[in-house]
Amino acid sequence: MKRMLVFVFGLCLACSVTYAQAVRLSDAEAKKIVKSRTQPEYPPLAKQMRVSGEVRLDVYLNEDGSLDHIHVISGNALLAGAAQNAVKQWKFGPPTVEDKPVKAVASYSFAFGM
Repeated sequence: MKRMLVFVFGLCLACSVTYAQAVRLSDAEAKKIVKSRTQPEYPPLAKQMRVSGEVRLDVYLNEDGSLDHIHVISGNALLAGAAQNAVKQWKFGPPTVEDKPVKAVASYSFAFGM
């Protein structure tokens, strides 16, 4: 068990090192680089349980605009899964700083209501 915990910690540490130099995009920049988007589907179980609220995600992008990974910042797990599935279908343009492609992180919020 200890080995597994250390390994998981090592993965997270490696992930943070890789993106330590990622540029945080403003909300306006984050919206601008989305080329196509899919709206999340309200999970049937969440509807049945009357779960609502906001989900906030950090989306990590490579220099070419490809999705590297998604980190849930806040929100109910049922709703967060739906938001993540939607973002995985999005297409992004390359994030740039001074016209040079960069690794970037962008925040997106999703509101789920009854």
